[in-house]
Amino acid sequence: MRIVVRCLYYLPITPNFLLVDLPDNEWRIFLNNPKERVSIIRPYIREPGPTEIREIAWIPLENLSDDEKAEFQNAIN
Repeated sequence: MRIVVRCLYYLPITPNFLLVDLPDNEWRIFLNNPKERVSIIRPYIREPGPTEIREIAWIPLENLSDDEKAEFQNAIN
């Protein structure tokens, strides 16, 4: 599953904004177990923030239109 992820931190820093392709097994865990989300996403973060992740906001891209997907791509690049 391809998702857009934003990691929010405890300190007031700019959140990460990532496009992540999760394998099906990780996607199921990510979707059904909120306590595991941070540990699943952490390996995809190139430069972790200077503090621990407080919350993860995410949007699945599967049901979005091509225009909406392009908006996310532009925001990430």
